[in-house]
Amino acid sequence: MMYLLKNSKLLFFILLSLIVMFSCNNEELYVSQFEEQIIEEEIPEEVEPAEEIFQIELQDDVVETSENASIEIRVFENDNSVPTNFGISNTSPQNGTLEIVDNGTLNNFSDDVFIYTPNSDYFGTDTFEYTVCDESSTEENCDTAKVDITINEVNIDNSVAAELKAFPDAYGAGANVTGGRGGVVEHVTNLNDSGPGSLREALSKTYTRIIVFDVSGEIDLQSSLTAGSGNFTIAGQTAPEGGITLTGSRMYIAFADNWIIRYVRFRNGKKDTFERDCITAPQCSNVIVDHCSFAYATDEAVDFDSSESDGNVTIQNCLFYENKTGAIVGSNDTRSGEFSFLRNVITNVSHRFPNSSGGGAKLDVVNNFIHNFRYRTLNISAYTANDSFDINLVGNYFQSGINTIASGGNDGVGIHKLGTGNGQSNNRIYSRFNHIDQNVLDIYSLTSYDENTDESSAWSNFPLAATEPVKSSWFVSSPLPYNGKAPIILSNSELKTDLFASVGASQYLNADGTVGFYRDSDDIEAIALAKDDGSASRTSSVYGLERPTIYDGSLRDSARDNRPSTPNNVRPISYDTDRDGMPDIWERAMFGPDLTLKDGTIDTDGDGYTDLEEFLNLVFE
Repeated sequence: MMYLLKNSKLLFFILLSLIVMFSCNNEELYVSQFEEQIIEEEIPEEVEPAEEIFQIELQDDVVETSENASIEIRVFENDNSVPTNFGISNTSPQNGTLEIVDNGTLNNFSDDVFIYTPNSDYFGTDTFEYTVCDESSTEENCDTAKVDITINEVNIDNSVAAELKAFPDAYGAGANVTGGRGGVVEHVTNLNDSGPGSLREALSKTYTRIIVFDVSGEIDLQSSLTAGSGNFTIAGQTAPEGGITLTGSRMYIAFADNWIIRYVRFRNGKKDTFERDCITAPQCSNVIVDHCSFAYATDEAVDFDSSESDGNVTIQNCLFYENKTGAIVGSNDTRSGEFSFLRNVITNVSHRFPNSSGGGAKLDVVNNFIHNFRYRTLNISAYTANDSFDINLVGNYFQSGINTIASGGNDGVGIHKLGTGNGQSNNRIYSRFNHIDQNVLDIYSLTSYDENTDESSAWSNFPLAATEPVKSSWFVSSPLPYNGKAPIILSNSELKTDLFASVGASQYLNADGTVGFYRDSDDIEAIALAKDDGSASRTSSVYGLERPTIYDGSLRDSARDNRPSTPNNVRPISYDTDRDGMPDIWERAMFGPDLTLKDGTIDTDGDGYTDLEEFLNLVFE
């Protein structure tokens, strides 16, 4: 009995403990559920945030340019909160014109550039406004800024301005061309035939411009390469190693004055089409073509023929190779102008070094080296029966080759031709110090030829165009006034040494302003042939013996189609970060670390050349 009683008490305490524990757990569970219910009731409903609008803030701009010089204005560089999707409008300046360049991104205005060009000879101030609106905002969000432009007068004495040459070693009739001086810098960034960054795109602009190259290689032209206007410079020396080679169609620059082309290689000229020249330039004046290389033209390499008067043209330091003919300047239809053909090397080209058409021409042919010609070296034709012309033929070297010997003198008496009609022509010819190989003198029976005293026997009328014989009274004993800037005259014996080293598109500029040297295999071969003494045994390392006939188009086409390609190199982004045409390394070395102080259009040293031209002119001979 006592045992059960003791055990009953134990069971009672156990049951009581269980009841208490169960009660506590239920209370905690109830409290926990109650608290969760309260927390859930306290969470507010999510509310859509209001659209955040960043107000557009445009900043006014103040820029400067010089009289007759365009300026590139990047208005968005100092603006704040410009949306990605916006529209833009602008007012027109009162004293100039404004062009917006979209850089090939029609739907992206953020990289647009304004090109301002002051009216001709205007100096003073001008202004325009531009407005930007957010097109994706539901509320109006626009701002307007003003651009103030100061156009500084160019206080250069007219006589000094007239004496400033296109570049320091420019000579002849086109020596004082200004080209793209002070204009907008256009960068060629690819080798495409067309489109943003292409040469065609840059040349198509209508404002004053200097075209520089961030790439080297071949540009295969699918159609004639034309210009939107004159007032441009093509600075081929800015391309990296390899330079620029144009293939395919010709360059056709028409009705455009005041332009410069330097250090470009032409391997174009299509057979049986109107694309047979390398450069065709009708109705153009004030031009200089310097240090270019021309090959494989199926007509003239360079043609300044036109239906109206041309003039003030210089072709200098160029290399002509395997073209059908050399150059034509002037026109049969009108009176001609002033032309200079200076310090060129011509190899394996038949004739026309150059031809000049049109009465009244003033032609200087000085210090050219011609190898393996076939027919007449030059032919001067009159406009009318009574027109007269002036010619300086001085210090040239006429070296024979297989084609010269093969011609057998079948071009008539004399190697220099004149085409004049019956009348009272009063031509003046100064012909002196021109070397002609002895075998050529023998072929043409020029027994009385003396380069130091009397060269008249080398001249004759051109049977196809002339009825008036060459008169001894036309020959003068002193040089006639040279066109433009008179060239420095070398003796003909110096030409191989002085010309062969750098003629043609042979140099390029490095980032530090030093000059590099590059020639393609065609130019190397042309110089190698010209260095020969004129014997018939000369063997070409590329093409075998010299051409048996330059008129064999299949040989020329085969050589053009199978030539080695031009090296393709690209300048890094860091080369010219401010896009003013001057590489950063050279610009900092010349003007200090702050690249914003100079934009290439300023003439820091006051010599008449802009800072960018100072860099371009480092290829000075």
